[in-house]
Amino acid sequence: MNKVTFFVAVDSYIIRKGIVSILKNLSAVEVLLDTDNPDIFKNYVKEHGSDFIIISLALFERCPLFFADNLGLSEKTILLKHSRETPEKNNIFTSIFLSDSKQDIVVQLEELIKPYLDKKKAVHSSSLSDREITILKHVATGLTNKQIADLLFLSLHTVTTHRKNISNKLSIKSVSGLTVYAIVNNIISIEDIANTTR
Repeated sequence: MNKVTFFVAVDSYIIRKGIVSILKNLSAVEVLLDTDNPDIFKNYVKEHGSDFIIISLALFERCPLFFADNLGLSEKTILLKHSRETPEKNNIFTSIFLSDSKQDIVVQLEELIKPYLDKKKAVHSSSLSDREITILKHVATGLTNKQIADLLFLSLHTVTTHRKNISNKLSIKSVSGLTVYAIVNNIISIEDIANTTR
C-alpha cells in the first residue's frame, strides 16, 4: 500500500513526539523526518520529497525566506498553532490547533490525507501491471535482466521490454531511481535491499 508521507518540524520535544505518535497511529502514514532543527528541516526538504509538512509556528517564523523562495510548499504545509486565538498570520496555510482535542486533530489529519491516499492508490494501480511490479521488485533489489529472466522463466527480450515499459510509465530511467520509487511505494523495503547486499 502507498503511504502518505510527512515531515514534522516542531521546536517543542513533547509536542513534536505527540504529533508523530498521532501520525504513526493513522493508517497508511509514514513520518520521514522528525526534528526541532530548522537547518536540518530545510536541507531535508531540499533533498527529499514528502506529501505534507507539519511545522510549528515558531520554527516557521525562523525560516520565512525559505518558504518565500519555495512557494510550492504552501499547498503541503500545515502550521501548528497553540490556539484559535493565535493571530491569523500566514492564513494561506492549513492550521492545526494544539487547543483542539486529539480526536479533532485526528479527524482533520484523516480528511487531509484521504485525497492524497486515493490519488496514490489510483496512480499506483493504473501505472504498473502485476508482472511489471514483480520485475520492478527484482530490479530494485539488484538483479540483472538475465537473472530476472531465469528466475521468472521468461525470455531476456520479455524482461527487457517490461523494463522499458516500467521506465516509460514512471518516467524513471536509472536503477537507483526505480529503487527509490519501489521503496516509497512499499513494493520493497530497505531490509530487502540490505539482504541482497550481504
